[in-house]
Amino acid sequence: MRNLIIYLKKLKEVTGSKIYLNIFLSIFISTIEGISIYLLVPMLAVIGLLEASISNVFPLNILVEGLEQLPFTLNLPFILVLYFMLITGQALLQRYQTVLNTEIQQNYIRHLRVETYESLLKAKWEYYLNKRKSDFNYILTTEISRVGVGTHGIIQLIGIVFFTLVQVALALLLSPSLTLVVIVCGGAIAFYMRKFVKGSKLLGKETTDLMSNYFGGITEQLNGMKDMKSNRLESSFNRWFQNMSNQIHQNIMNLVKLNSKSAFLYRVAAGLLIIFFVYISYSFLKIQPEKLMLVILIFSRLWPKFSSIQSSLEQTVSMFPALSHLLQVQKESSKEQEWNFLQQDEEPYNKTFILESAIECKNVSYRYNQSQNNWALENIHIQFPKNKTTAIVGSSGAGKTTLIDLVMGLLKPEKGEVLVNREPITEENVLRYRNSISYVAQEPFLFHSSIRENLQMVAPNSSESDLWEALTFAAADTFVRKMPKGLDTIIGDRGIRLSGGERQRLILARAILRKPSILVLDEATSALDSENERKIQQAIDALKGTMTIIVIAHRLSTIRNADKVVVLDDGKVIQEGEYRALSEAKGPLRRMLTTQELASNQTLA
Repeated sequence: MRNLIIYLKKLKEVTGSKIYLNIFLSIFISTIEGISIYLLVPMLAVIGLLEASISNVFPLNILVEGLEQLPFTLNLPFILVLYFMLITGQALLQRYQTVLNTEIQQNYIRHLRVETYESLLKAKWEYYLNKRKSDFNYILTTEISRVGVGTHGIIQLIGIVFFTLVQVALALLLSPSLTLVVIVCGGAIAFYMRKFVKGSKLLGKETTDLMSNYFGGITEQLNGMKDMKSNRLESSFNRWFQNMSNQIHQNIMNLVKLNSKSAFLYRVAAGLLIIFFVYISYSFLKIQPEKLMLVILIFSRLWPKFSSIQSSLEQTVSMFPALSHLLQVQKESSKEQEWNFLQQDEEPYNKTFILESAIECKNVSYRYNQSQNNWALENIHIQFPKNKTTAIVGSSGAGKTTLIDLVMGLLKPEKGEVLVNREPITEENVLRYRNSISYVAQEPFLFHSSIRENLQMVAPNSSESDLWEALTFAAADTFVRKMPKGLDTIIGDRGIRLSGGERQRLILARAILRKPSILVLDEATSALDSENERKIQQAIDALKGTMTIIVIAHRLSTIRNADKVVVLDDGKVIQEGEYRALSEAKGPLRRMLTTQELASNQTLA
């Protein structure tokens, strides 16, 4: 019930007055249908096609008296035309209501989709560190689709409930005693059928868990297809896929069996109930045959609605786990909100940020899990000089990437502060600050689109000459000109049609196109061959003095031209200074250089 209340409240917030219009139409359509049934019998009796006496049946006697007062004689064609007009009017209204239902459903889905996506966009980077990205893809696609199906079910349920209430009210006018018998029987069946609703909810929860694992698994496997095929893992993953497919198949079949069983029981109950109340009517209640016939006619149309209510309830309840999952993600990401994404005044965040002095980490400490005493960085106090190149080196796990994330404002220090222009990075200035940063990761971030579109994603208004200037600067213009369609060549998923060096040079060109004040290179050349590494290094060296460059270096040969080197180990700064001085003096950097030189010589040998 709690989930239903939350759902209806949110549905009201999104749809506004349209939901009331939908309810009104349900009542009005039900009333017309009831009237059409009411009118059919007395009109046929008036023209002599029905011999049953209905003069004492309320409210049919009133309808008969009204029809007899008409200034013209009723005949069969008139009766049929009037009945047809009622049915046609009802059909037109139902058509309009169907369109309205769909509009309400799609507006609700769109609202949930946009609300969830914006909530994820606003979340801090830390929120994503412990999450599986495929879960978000699953929520924004499959779970929202399930909620959409549930929306249709609940809107349909609202309409059916009001239809049923109207029809029950009309039946009460004809025979209160017989109608109460039917209501009691229907209530008893509904009480018994509660277990089917509970079963649907459990199966819905199972669907959420199964589909989340399925979606996550295939996403990871397709991303690692090259490793899978290279290491002959097809058989093991195929077994996993078949097992998941079997479980999903069984889950769907269980849900269908549950729904069909409840529908079957309702149909059997309908037949037994009609037999029961016909017998009661003749034997005990002494109800007139003509009234009984009309009550049977009404309930023969009404009883399937009870079955529809049950079916809609099961469909709606099976959707609640998907809605709960969706709302839980919204709640979690809202708690981790980084900024007001849709604030009215976004101009301050779009203004150009000018770096006026060094970036400073002042006694910075950070740990990913605050319940543990395991610091990723501890008591870091360093500066990144303006318009100089600073290289950060250290073994894996030393804290290099964590330090970069803190400098870019993606993470917030647990202790200390990061100063930019002598002011701490805060929620008020972090976006404007990030506008001045271009980040080049070790794994290139490219879309399955053209080279032009991949470049213009950071600078949509860039001209053709701007694009070629950036490509030339990154030594990427030559291979782009050789492409079949030049800038308009589609490069495939994550740039798979390009070599590693080409991808990295394209990323560098995109970073330069943004015209940043700060360029951050996170091991951008570690996976490249010597020739591509040399080309990219030359492009980076040409930027010296024009912007502040921060480099995480895996190959120490790439930092020879750095103005400053910072050596990290186990989350602490153990050495910093100019490259030449540190490389010649005894210490950590010298030992690291010697180790890499020996490894390189052994490889060549």
